[in-house]
Amino acid sequence: MTDIFENIGAEEEEVVEDIASEEQQMVETLYNHAMLIELDSIAFPESRTVLFKSAVKQFKKCGIKITDLLFLKYFMNQSLEDAVSEVLEDAEKYEIELAESIEKSMRNDYRSALKKAEVAPALLKYIELAKKTATQIGVLSALDEGVATDILEKIGVTENFKLFADEEFETIKRDGWLKLLKSMPVNPRACIVLTSNAKLAVAALFAEVKYVIAVPDDFSKHADFTGTDFILETLDNDEVFAAVEALMDHE
Repeated sequence: MTDIFENIGAEEEEVVEDIASEEQQMVETLYNHAMLIELDSIAFPESRTVLFKSAVKQFKKCGIKITDLLFLKYFMNQSLEDAVSEVLEDAEKYEIELAESIEKSMRNDYRSALKKAEVAPALLKYIELAKKTATQIGVLSALDEGVATDILEKIGVTENFKLFADEEFETIKRDGWLKLLKSMPVNPRACIVLTSNAKLAVAALFAEVKYVIAVPDDFSKHADFTGTDFILETLDNDEVFAAVEALMDHE
């Protein structure tokens, strides 16, 4: 009889130990750090300038002049398809074939330019930090998955990452960070976000990440980045990097 009770006690101890082990694993997984990146404009600060020049070139063929203000109005926060369609509709020149032609040409210009462009050196420094600290990397991109993957390989990201690439970029803006966080999974308070887009910065704030680091470009620098932890002219900032390093080094 004593042996039976001893066995029962031993089994209960094993169950408790198993539960404790599972809880510890969950905590370790949950608190893994993550670096979430808006790939296109953070890796290539001139990416929107590329898109702007392409818009000027492609719309000029049908007699439409794209100014900085028109670009800001149409191209900053919606898909390329919707932007092209709205420009043509407002200019009373909308035709499906024309819209499809301009969109395709602009997309090809964009992909081609980013494939050849040099990656911002400061981002490479952050990538090396992520590798050194076993930090997960989450990526949003307005390129197709193949092109985005090629760029990630170019900057040395081949493992421990999650990629959401979607050329219909407005779908990313609504809940991209939350999808990344859910898929990794990771505690938002152990994460940073690198973005150049004010709407993505706000989305990151709602996701309650630890640091939102905004690096506005020429087309987003006048947007409202209220609440953002850091607003930088360039990602090459020693003070901010040190803050991120301290977070990533923390167990």
